[in-house]
Amino acid sequence: MEINKNTKVTHDNDGRIKQILHIQQPYRNEKITGLDDLVFDYLDNVCENLEIPSQAIAKAEGRNIDTSESMLRLEDVKRTKDSAVYSFQQYVQSLPIWEAGLSVIGNTRSESIRMCHNNYSYKVNIGKAPGDKGIEPDKVDIKFLKEFLLDQGLKRAEQNAFLKEIAKMAAERFEVSKITQSRSIIYQYKKDHRIHQEQMGPHDSISGLKFDNFDIPLDPVDDSIEENTYYKVTDVLFTAGIKDFVEPYNFRIFIEPHTGSILYARILLSHVDGYVYLKDPPTKGSSGLTGSSPSGSLDPLRDSVTLQGLDTPSGGTYSLTGEYIALEDISDPNVLPPTNSANFNYSVPTDDFSAVNAYYHSDKLFRMLSFYDIDIHDYFNGTDFPVRVDHRASIGCTCGGGNCKNASAPGNSSSNGSDGFRYALVEANTPVGIATAWRVVLHEFGHACLWDNVNSPNFGFCHSMGDSLAVILNDPGTQATDRFESFPWSKIDRRHDRPISDWAYYGPNYDGSYGTEQILSTTLFRVYRVTGGDYIGYPNHQKFAADWVIKTVLQTVGELTPATNANSPEELCNSMMSTEIGINSFLGIPGGHLHKVIRWSFEKQGAYLATPVTDNSNDQEGAPEPVDVYIDDGRNGIYEPMLGNFWNTTDIWNRLMADNGITHDPPVVGVTNYIYVRIKNRGTQPASNIVVRGYQCNPGTGLVWPNDWTPWATPSINVPGTLNPGASTVVGPFQWIPQNVGHDCLLAMVDADGDSANDSTVTAGPIPHYRLVPFDNNIAQRNVVPVAGGGSGSGLTGSFIDRRFLVRNPFEREVHVTFEIEQHSLLTKLGLQLGFKGVDMKEGFKLGAREEKEVEFDVIKRSGDFSKQDIASQNHPPQVEVLVYTDELLTGGMTYRLDPEIEKDLRGKPYGQEDKDDNDPCKKKGFFNWLRCLIKKIFGHR
Repeated sequence: MEINKNTKVTHDNDGRIKQILHIQQPYRNEKITGLDDLVFDYLDNVCENLEIPSQAIAKAEGRNIDTSESMLRLEDVKRTKDSAVYSFQQYVQSLPIWEAGLSVIGNTRSESIRMCHNNYSYKVNIGKAPGDKGIEPDKVDIKFLKEFLLDQGLKRAEQNAFLKEIAKMAAERFEVSKITQSRSIIYQYKKDHRIHQEQMGPHDSISGLKFDNFDIPLDPVDDSIEENTYYKVTDVLFTAGIKDFVEPYNFRIFIEPHTGSILYARILLSHVDGYVYLKDPPTKGSSGLTGSSPSGSLDPLRDSVTLQGLDTPSGGTYSLTGEYIALEDISDPNVLPPTNSANFNYSVPTDDFSAVNAYYHSDKLFRMLSFYDIDIHDYFNGTDFPVRVDHRASIGCTCGGGNCKNASAPGNSSSNGSDGFRYALVEANTPVGIATAWRVVLHEFGHACLWDNVNSPNFGFCHSMGDSLAVILNDPGTQATDRFESFPWSKIDRRHDRPISDWAYYGPNYDGSYGTEQILSTTLFRVYRVTGGDYIGYPNHQKFAADWVIKTVLQTVGELTPATNANSPEELCNSMMSTEIGINSFLGIPGGHLHKVIRWSFEKQGAYLATPVTDNSNDQEGAPEPVDVYIDDGRNGIYEPMLGNFWNTTDIWNRLMADNGITHDPPVVGVTNYIYVRIKNRGTQPASNIVVRGYQCNPGTGLVWPNDWTPWATPSINVPGTLNPGASTVVGPFQWIPQNVGHDCLLAMVDADGDSANDSTVTAGPIPHYRLVPFDNNIAQRNVVPVAGGGSGSGLTGSFIDRRFLVRNPFEREVHVTFEIEQHSLLTKLGLQLGFKGVDMKEGFKLGAREEKEVEFDVIKRSGDFSKQDIASQNHPPQVEVLVYTDELLTGGMTYRLDPEIEKDLRGKPYGQEDKDDNDPCKKKGFFNWLRCLIKKIFGHR
């Protein structure tokens, strides 16, 4: 078959075709009528591409032929309204090969092929292990299996007292009650797949299965068992009980019959696998797909997931009922949820696929609370679990037969908890359920949270915070063409970038319902954006920001009561600020550092009006805090846009003399220098009792407050009088003594009555300064390093020779550090290329908890020549900026700005003084010169 640009092909690690998608040009044959025959015609044509012999496919009329050779046999056809999935199982020696075969997806209406998924096992050579145990299927009965399993672990137990005790406990408590299946299959042994990671015992990789608080020890496989080799095994499905446990558990094991080695073991206790949409197609980048699209386009975007918490099946068949969720047919249409003995694998345009999504997403909602350090039973203390969920429901009087685009989250009969969720369709007159839309499910979860905590599905002023949950949690890494369309899959006309002109609090769309909810989601999405969400291309950075906002939102709701339900945006904002300050620690970061951003974001959307309106006519931003003193970091005291480089504040500057000058002098090491700080007030009232404080730190990134900072020689200055709204003043001079050659990190804070810096609210412990500085306009940092910009290329290049800084890990965990170097286009044109000695910037290196590492610049390519005028003529001072990422989080950086007045890098001496090589001990021989050179290097005097 010709593979052209209209055919999308993916390959496995061996270069063989894994998937073929015929999305733009489906496969057809006008000579063939009927999809059944077309599938076999398609396989005849595609076999060569798949590297599968055409004779290996058993034709329709020969499905029951002997499969002594490797063959593909049609096992199942799953038909939907507009598609059919043809599943072919691979056999060898008349035995099925575990998880081997292929599937073809056809469109029933157009009689065409949309997709082929290939999982064929090539070169199946059956290994034979030595031994004579003869554990064939007919030998496995309850008595044999119990004795066989109790023998497991005894070999190692003899040499390990702990394992011996486990084996003893197993012998006393383990009881096999039923064998559901015993058959022979072919299995390719892989050591890493022997036990699922989630079920692995804690002692080592082969210790055995672990579930709840009980271990089943397993012996190592026989030495003759080889990795990636195919073996005939006895596949046993059985039920076993542990004394003192209420319910029995289901297990599956593969036994190599000659050696008795267990090659594969699973507990079918708390989960099975199923296919869902973790994110909807538009969020994954498939913006052209809708609920009306064919299954051949929709199915490839499914995700295989674990369905957690499912109840122990009856008779080996699972239903979608578990710890938190129970799928039921509650209302019309009468569509029962599916049951399955294996995996819940269904095509997207089916009610069964919707059911699996309904279970998985609804269950995930409750489970994710533990990630946010919220106790589910405390939070949902009025809810009886499992809650009822109908994946195909009628919702309201306008949704007869469930044929509508809608979902709901009803409360219980006591109005103090959730009664689960009801889901209709992603679009009316389509077969795709709205439970496939994770964003919609998140919206409904907002109501469930409110039901239990405020005994209402709504805030007093707004429909809910569900839209906010949906848009923030789905934004990190999104590939949607329109980032601000709140529900792109279900096409619900809601957005979270609403302009204040028509979408202000107390404005035309402030309706207490969906309009207000879009105003709220715009507000909270702004908080997320400026705290890291706008760091596009770095999903870890975005997710970190998203999780902090969602943690604050959920915990805020949990702290509301029926009597304190938020009845205005200001009430909710105030509650959120209080909650954020009260967070002890989350993701290793203490609370108290985001509350000002939250307040500003509500203000930005029209809350906190200076003069309240009552006629929904507002189109203005609200008023700032009465007192809002700040040091300008380039954003005029607000928090927009997101500030990646937060260490370049020019309203902090150094002078070599206390002359009140307003330009920055490069610091001179070892002598008193003088710092000035400009402060402003964007509040509505005069600021009084103003105090400015200052700190310094060794040059580096990943700094931690307060650990890495020491006060200036003049630690603080009280500002006399008051500072009026809109006014500014320069505070100084602060005396300080630079300790590092050519560079120190400077930090200034301003406090006033009613507006203190956030070091007063971050009280639960140290905090990485990248989470402190950019989110508090009372705090600013400057660590710009001047380098030679007036001495042509040699002066600039010399500025980076032997230049170092420290990279610190601000977290109590091991991290991965990477780098980026950004430079002015002029420097790129001149050919300057920098790196770090012994460090690959993209590969980086690892740092342990709170460790640090010194890095030294490597001049890979020297700069070409330029003039002082070339530098001075640029619109912005040319600079080199180093960005340091810790686990993909931007935790700091260094900025090296070209100064046209500096001709030569003379670190350690006043700029402008020549460096005499004959005075350099490192360039002289002799013991004392060696010692002087060593001292120079240690203390940085170069």
